[in-house]
Amino acid sequence: MTGQPDPESETPDSGRSNRSSSSSLRLSGKIMNSSFASLIKDQHQITLSVLGDSLSYGYMVPTGYVHVLMELLAKDYPSNLFRLHNHGVCGDTAQDGLHRLRGALLHPPADIALVQFGINDCFVGVSASEFQAAVRQIVRGYQTECPKGIVLLVPPPPVYPPQENLMLEPFRQAMLELARTLSVVCVPIHDHWSVAESSPTQWLDDGVHPSEEGYRLMARAVYAALTSSIPDRHDETAG
Repeated sequence: MTGQPDPESETPDSGRSNRSSSSSLRLSGKIMNSSFASLIKDQHQITLSVLGDSLSYGYMVPTGYVHVLMELLAKDYPSNLFRLHNHGVCGDTAQDGLHRLRGALLHPPADIALVQFGINDCFVGVSASEFQAAVRQIVRGYQTECPKGIVLLVPPPPVYPPQENLMLEPFRQAMLELARTLSVVCVPIHDHWSVAESSPTQWLDDGVHPSEEGYRLMARAVYAALTSSIPDRHDETAG
């Protein structure tokens, strides 16, 4: 899993029409995450920063999960409300991410921080405990300087074939445990994959990197965890 970093800053398509501030506080009548709702209510530009590996980078696809997430947000909130800083670097482990913490999440300070690692850690022989320690340092370092910030841990998504997931399970469990002890959110990526009834079309040929279909599942899971609500696309078309 090698490649080049692309830590560029982006904003959602400015061509999208803005929604009113009142409508931006609710999604289909569902109650939002209170911390996220407070950010929206403040109406200042929200910095969303991502610290991760090739999955955050969007390896080998035109649109990775981070960009799909921004598209989902732009559909329900003013198009200029969020500013993205995507620091996904191909091949990175959590320890690599720790070395990049200051430039990725603290300068400028992120209102929302996504931390996504685990695949490379597993495949290069990092233990789950070492991985957990590095992620813990990332989260605590961010929380120390951004105490009001929102942290979402994005665990490794499923890989293909399914039996390979046994190797990744300790890393997913490590993130779940951190979420409990550090009072942050661990995105339930696997729940969304299970609901979608996994098929080979959700991955590229390597079975590790998601296809655009797989990245869309990741984005929907992150969106749901961040806002506490996302309308089901099947329900929308049916209703």
